[in-house]
Amino acid sequence: MFTGGVTTDEHDEQGAAAGRSHETGPRWQVVLRRLEEIARTRVKLEAIESALILEADACDLHRHLGYGSLAELLERHLHYSRHAANERIRVARELQALPQLRAAFQAGALSFAHVRELTRVATPRTEQAYLAAAAGKTSRQVQQLCSGKRAGDTPEAPPDPALVKHLVVLELGGEAFAMWRRAHQVLEDEVGERLSMDELVMQLCAQAVALAVPAEVATEVATAVRIHGAPASEVDSDRSRGTATAVPTGAAAEVDADWSRGAGEASRSAGPAPTAAPGVRTRGPRVAPPPTLHAVTTCRTCQRATASAVGSAEPLTPAQRDRALCDAIHVGDLETSDRTRPTLTVPNAIRRKVAIACHHACVVPGCRSRRFLTIHHLRYQAHGGGHTVENCIQLCHAHHDRLHAGHLRIEGTAPHALEVAWRHPATSDEQEPGARPWVWRRVPPEPVRPGRGA
Repeated sequence: MFTGGVTTDEHDEQGAAAGRSHETGPRWQVVLRRLEEIARTRVKLEAIESALILEADACDLHRHLGYGSLAELLERHLHYSRHAANERIRVARELQALPQLRAAFQAGALSFAHVRELTRVATPRTEQAYLAAAAGKTSRQVQQLCSGKRAGDTPEAPPDPALVKHLVVLELGGEAFAMWRRAHQVLEDEVGERLSMDELVMQLCAQAVALAVPAEVATEVATAVRIHGAPASEVDSDRSRGTATAVPTGAAAEVDADWSRGAGEASRSAGPAPTAAPGVRTRGPRVAPPPTLHAVTTCRTCQRATASAVGSAEPLTPAQRDRALCDAIHVGDLETSDRTRPTLTVPNAIRRKVAIACHHACVVPGCRSRRFLTIHHLRYQAHGGGHTVENCIQLCHAHHDRLHAGHLRIEGTAPHALEVAWRHPATSDEQEPGARPWVWRRVPPEPVRPGRGA
């Protein structure tokens, strides 16, 4: 638009320059004030935009323009990506029921990044508490405040590890993308069912870590029982050591001479042995170590567990903790400096027999997974189950995870009298008044085929 030969943009720039000419102080202070002013203006504009999105939704603006959805309108006219458009719409709708958050947003006290996270968990009952908890925090800190919480939880509520997610973005070239899709397909074919993204990454990482460990070297373990809130001296020493928990990591270190010498037949349960590292003496075939990839620290007081990642400790659900500790290595108590000898949850002698009895494969009928298998106790150790051939079976990671999550049930006596059942939604004929909306469906046993697991 032109006004007397001068564009509106030029008028705005001239006005801004005139305003800046009256600003005093060091240049860095002037720049800071201008940036803060822009930020306040942007937040107010985002609040106005949110209100207009609601009006556009109410009057079906996208239909008048021939678009299939409101998100498409935001993509084309406001230049948002589809994900960003859907988030703007979601936040606008959520704010209708959150008057205090909406008022803070309109006043410029909260940015859209703050409001986006708070609207995931805040309710009319808890929004005041979240406003107080978010005061003075960055958008990243607010994201951490809301992570792992459900709508209605208070800010002080402990996060649910099952809800904590980490965003990993991959930008791949054509060849790498094709290989990624192919690896996904191969692993799903091996397991015999669709894999979630968590399961896919766990399978790929298990293979990568296994290849990094020489065949004749055992897996290094780094585990601990940390007593939160009480020094080690205040805890009974027998209890402190007797309940130590551990899970192996992927780095190489010798743990037990017998570990690296195991039976050649049983060693096939973990697939082909990696090539030995140069300069390392080969001791011959071994039984496959537990393929768990991370250390687990368990608090004896509250029994909460965390997985030791590079630079962080990620919380585990009780099911994930129990699954990891089924087949682990105990290294003792981190609260003491005792040189504790690492001990296996399942002795190697039993591990070899279980691997052979299960034909070096996951025992769930129809599963074709034969690598990175773990030992599971039919009767949990906490309930008196022992390390016996009759009480131990081999499971792949996916089915082991489903079993501890309560979606799979395996009962009976190993290896030839097992009953496997899936938890499936009940049909209308099966549903009884007042009963749970699911039933256990027994899986027919799979006949043993010659050469299975070879």
